Amino acid sequence: MKKSGIIFFVFLLLLTSCEKVDKTTDFDLNYQTNFVVNKSIPIQTSTRITSDPVSTNINDILDSKNSSLDLVNKIKLTKVKLTITDPANENFDFLSDVDLYLEASGLPKIRIAWKNQMVNNLGNSIELILLSDDLQSYFKKDDVTLELDVTKDEMTSQNITIKTEVFLEAEADLLGS
Repeated sequence: MKKSGIIFFVFLLLLTSCEKVDKTTDFDLNYQTNFVVNKSIPIQTSTRITSDPVSTNINDILDSKNSSLDLVNKIKLTKVKLTITDPANENFDFLSDVDLYLEASGLPKIRIAWKNQMVNNLGNSIELILLSDDLQSYFKKDDVTLELDVTKDEMTSQNITIKTEVFLEAEADLLGS
């Protein structure tokens, strides 16, 4: 009798923990913007380039996931990728350091990704080192601003366009859970 009671308790515990898993949803958030590194930026000088506001569309995304802003548990970076799109044959040899900052209304600007003391021959696409902090307070806003801080170690003969892709993973509780 004792044995069946223990088995029932374990079964009940497993059933309860399974229900808890069903009450959350994980989903990806992806944002993109372009920065233009002006050819006239002098070498060994840190220069910040600010994006236009990037809409988070967070309310629409959460609605489609049957959740809401107050039910978001976390939003963390999974990858930040920079790709030179113009000129097509350019690579990242002209940079020594790159830092990506995030800003949103009412919140401080923070560095979220970086690659410093870059070596040559990286190609035209790189991934940055990521901040591991929870960024939900930023991405719960209607829009965010990204800022690219670059230090050139070589002059360039033309402006360079860098596509910046920010990939995040979010977790939120479901409505009615």
